[in-house]
Amino acid sequence: HDRFGRQVALEADASADQLASMALEHISMAAHDYDRAVARLKILAESTFAVALVLGLIFVSATVRSVSRPATAISRAAGAVARGDYAAATKLAAKCGGKSGNGQTTTPRSELGQIAVALADMAESLENRERRLKSHREISSVCASTIDLATLLDTAASELAQHTGSHVAAIYICSEGKLKATGTFGISAQDADASLAGPGGLAEQAARSGEPIVLTDIPDDARFIVRP
Repeated sequence: HDRFGRQVALEADASADQLASMALEHISMAAHDYDRAVARLKILAESTFAVALVLGLIFVSATVRSVSRPATAISRAAGAVARGDYAAATKLAAKCGGKSGNGQTTTPRSELGQIAVALADMAESLENRERRLKSHREISSVCASTIDLATLLDTAASELAQHTGSHVAAIYICSEGKLKATGTFGISAQDADASLAGPGGLAEQAARSGEPIVLTDIPDDARFIVRP
């Protein structure tokens, strides 16, 4: 019985040692797999962070450029307006979608585009004001240099035509109950008087009503000849 018991004990010890060895091997393999998984997760996290950092830098760079470029263009246009170049602001507003080819104004979606349109409106107002002041100066200079009424009215007609963008202009004076072209631009006084042939002409209607008359469809007329 003792001999059988010792044999069983020896076999049990051998089995226990074998089980312990196998368990230790499995634990070692599990620890190795865990270390490998942790290393992979670390590499994946570092790679994800690097990609996110690069994408963030690209996004920030694109955002900064999208803001800095229009801001720089607006700054240059403002400098050009300060030097008297009003067309630069209008071109910038058209580029931002705020000014169409027919002169109509639209509201851009971006704030910088709206600033560009406001700058163009300011430049247009300054240009018109400068043009009016120039016309007043020219007329004042003629008034101070001559007392000839025809010369004075010719200058006034020229400045008025340039200010309104017209090809021809005529200033009539009522003399002896009749309108007579005294100051003209782009048309001779004779042609201007001939345009009054017959009662109810435009100049007569404007003189009688005291109100301006605007024509939207002027037919071709040989009596009106645009002269350089």
